[in-house]
Amino acid sequence: MNEIETDLIKFIKNENCIIIANDDKIVSNLDILEIKTILIDDINFLNSKFLSKFFTSSKNVYFFINNIMDEKSFNSISTHSLLSYFNAINQIYNSILYHKRDFKHKKFLKKVSKYGDVNNVCIEDINNILYIGQTGTSGYASATKGYVADYVMRGNNIKWIPLKFDDSKNDNNYYVDLVADSATRKEVDKFDFSILHTTPDLWRSYKNKYKKILSEKIVGYTVWETNLLPKKWVENINLLDEVWVPSKFNEEVFLDSGVRSKLKIVPHVYHPENLIDKNKIKLFDYFGNEIPNDKYTFYSIGEYHTRKGIDDTIKVFDRLYESNKNIQLVLKLHFRNHGEIENVLYIINSIKKLTNNLNKSIYIILDNLSRNQIVALHSFCDCYVSLNKGEAFGLTVFDANNFKKPLITTKYGGPLDFVDNEKMVNCKIEKVKGMESFSKIYTEEQSWAYPDLDDAFDKMKLYINK
Repeated sequence: MNEIETDLIKFIKNENCIIIANDDKIVSNLDILEIKTILIDDINFLNSKFLSKFFTSSKNVYFFINNIMDEKSFNSISTHSLLSYFNAINQIYNSILYHKRDFKHKKFLKKVSKYGDVNNVCIEDINNILYIGQTGTSGYASATKGYVADYVMRGNNIKWIPLKFDDSKNDNNYYVDLVADSATRKEVDKFDFSILHTTPDLWRSYKNKYKKILSEKIVGYTVWETNLLPKKWVENINLLDEVWVPSKFNEEVFLDSGVRSKLKIVPHVYHPENLIDKNKIKLFDYFGNEIPNDKYTFYSIGEYHTRKGIDDTIKVFDRLYESNKNIQLVLKLHFRNHGEIENVLYIINSIKKLTNNLNKSIYIILDNLSRNQIVALHSFCDCYVSLNKGEAFGLTVFDANNFKKPLITTKYGGPLDFVDNEKMVNCKIEKVKGMESFSKIYTEEQSWAYPDLDDAFDKMKLYINK
């Protein structure tokens, strides 16, 4: 073994790094290190979902070998994929990239297509994508940014036209938002595939507005939370040959509502992140109170209206608090636009009518938080509660589940696809009520779930006692 190879081994053993290797000899002389090796025969599989499974052994070095791409593309895309993942988890694994396709031992290696899965790939072979979807921090916006960033990191040639419907802004310190934002500056001459990711009532107008650049193939992406779609939506949905939805629940709802378009279930994308040490976090509520870090903390995130079930969560918590003063509830809330004083007062006054425990054991956060602050909230709190009446998918529940937090949510809707049944609260299906002042597209012709608050009480109590 020559001096250069010896130095390389010392470097790898003592540093976290990504190395691009040039020949077999270097790799063959690294046998004193534990190496986990895989052949990249499909770059689509080199995504965060696969990497989170791959980097789980005790191996010291991970070796990625090119079997399909030109050297420049392999180096660029694989390095970008690894760095994005490492940034998300705040950790670097020692990795070697071998960009040549003539690795003499590759016939003995396992291929990535046989090793991993690629369930969250929506577009495998189409490069020139036009994505029209919301920007900001709403559910639609968060989902849009997740997809756009995923396509960028897969190497798709994608242009994002961001739609602004509120005053919320993207987070310039969050890698998903930054990657997605890069697609707004992309110049593409011709698109092979277009995605309209909005409510269906807007599809006709956006087809007209962007008709000069839309591709022949146009897919709509949308969601809904009750058992039937708004009637006016169905006609607009059937304008398109193919429509994507995030869950099995939505597929059933769309079919039951008379949708004739081809339906495809495309779950929202998970971009890995690490929780933060709770002892390093100081959390303050809207009134400036520091939230204690020595109590068992239930928490929920959402817009303050009937569907999200915030009032029910408060009612159940107050019952628990009567017999256990060592618990607290943190609510990250907004109503319509963040920060507008009438919306803030509406939330505060509504909660004061429900409980005497505001600022005692119930703390509310009403500011629009950065992604890092949201991660800190998940890190600080102990058990996520969503007594919602209907979710098409449930992004906040999805986050809590991916962070491996204990959670309790209604046994209905999109979360049925990814939450264990024992974490779900029994419910009854009845007519929609209480949304008249929020939105006219919710009607009493529709039904949704009313969670059993006694069952929620029992499940929350069980977590306290674990």
